Amino acid sequence: MVKKICLIAVVGLLTLNSSFSQDQSVVEEPAKQLVRAGNKTTFGNGPSDVAAYLTEQRIAEKSKIDYKRAAFRLTIDHQGKVTEASRFFGGITPEIEEQLSAAFLRMPVWKTTIEANQLSVVYVVVIVKNQQITTELY
Repeated sequence: MVKKICLIAVVGLLTLNSSFSQDQSVVEEPAKQLVRAGNKTTFGNGPSDVAAYLTEQRIAEKSKIDYKRAAFRLTIDHQGKVTEASRFFGGITPEIEEQLSAAFLRMPVWKTTIEANQLSVVYVVVIVKNQQITTELY
C-alpha cells in the first residue's frame, strides 16, 4: 500500500515536472555587437558639446567640489539614443553621479554610423571643478 502511494506520488511529480519543462517558443532577439565609438558616434559638433549639454542640466551648480571626476560608459543604439549610462571609475558624489547618469539617458540623439545590429560604446570622463563641468570622450 505504501509502495503504491509512493509510486503514485512519484508519477504525479514527474508529470507535473514535465508540464513545466515544455519548450516555450520564445523568440530571442539576435545578440547586439558592441563596437568602440571611434569616429562612428559623435555628439553635436564636437566633444565640448557633451560638456555644454551637461552644464545646461545644472547638475553641479550648487556643489562645493574643488575637483572630482568620474568615468561613465555610455551604450548608444544605431539610432543614436543612449540606452545605458553607468559610472565605472572614480567618484564625484552619489547624488551628482545619479543626476549625470539620468542626464545621459535623456540626451538628444548622437550622430552614428553603426549598423542596426550594433551598439556603440562611448567612454566619458566627467570632471567637476569649482561648479563647472568639463568632459573628455574616449
